[in-house]
Amino acid sequence: MDVIANRLENLTQGRERRALIRFANNVWLEFSSRLHGENGVVLIFEDVTARIRQEDRILQMARFDTLTNLPNRSWFAELVENKINELRADQKVAFAVFDLDDFKHVNDTMGHVAGDKLLEAVAGRLKQISGDDFIVSRFGGDEFVVFFSNIDGDDVLRSQMDRIARSLGGHYQINGSRIFVSLSGGVAACRAGDALLEDMQIRADLALYDAKRRDKNRWTLFVESMDDKYSARQKLKSELREAILREPMGVAYQPMFLPDGTRIAGAEALSRWNHPEMGPISPAVYIPLAEEMGIVTDLTRCMVNRAVADCVTWPEGQFVSVNLSAHDLASNEIINEVNAALL
Repeated sequence: MDVIANRLENLTQGRERRALIRFANNVWLEFSSRLHGENGVVLIFEDVTARIRQEDRILQMARFDTLTNLPNRSWFAELVENKINELRADQKVAFAVFDLDDFKHVNDTMGHVAGDKLLEAVAGRLKQISGDDFIVSRFGGDEFVVFFSNIDGDDVLRSQMDRIARSLGGHYQINGSRIFVSLSGGVAACRAGDALLEDMQIRADLALYDAKRRDKNRWTLFVESMDDKYSARQKLKSELREAILREPMGVAYQPMFLPDGTRIAGAEALSRWNHPEMGPISPAVYIPLAEEMGIVTDLTRCMVNRAVADCVTWPEGQFVSVNLSAHDLASNEIINEVNAALL
């Protein structure tokens, strides 16, 4: 009440001409004063509670993720920038990214509503453990990020990452079903004076990729060698795309005998990639790459066309088989590809 009385006195004494004052029950009144010389002052007030609440809602929508109520990407970036400006240049900071292992399976089997509830529950646990020493956000999908502003050595960072992974992982009760969640994470650390959010995010993403490549349910600290591995992998992916589209992929045929072993009944077509610089690349390397890139169907088409063309030249009655990816079986397009090759 003293604050309100002081504001009103400022208005009546001419020290303020306009004042926005909050009363009990979140009621907001906006006062304006008009001095009339020796005749006193006229105070005019308006109830602006609805306007203030609307402005608060707009600000909330602009700054926070609507599903989890965590800071969104842009507000998170602003909070991080402000925090970095408060720190000494030699203080150590870190940026971490977490995502839920196999989250797509939850959406596919239980529906997107259940998936959203799971994200809300994960965000709730993240809020419970957040503090003044780190800022959290949801960047979209099942990706959660954390900025650590008080990292005094690698042991502290490891302890914080382990704590988050333990807190967010485990069982959740969603729509009457018990769901087990594991997470993969990546983290990058640097001096506050060298901290650029975009660069830290790229490095943390590389560390996350390394963690997921090593069987998930773990977190990894970024090291410089990951950058080289990533560049080499991206180069290999680009060259694989060109190799498949130009259809110079090699093929090896594994003979398949009759049950009694008396003669060859056909052959299994096996794809081979002889890289012009690196030599033979194992199918265990490039086939998962093709699946990751979404071009494994193009590889299958290449193999089917080549196998059918070669089989035509074989002795009558012999067959050829071609291995298919699970991605090929997800639609009926493979039927059209085989029909086209046989015409």
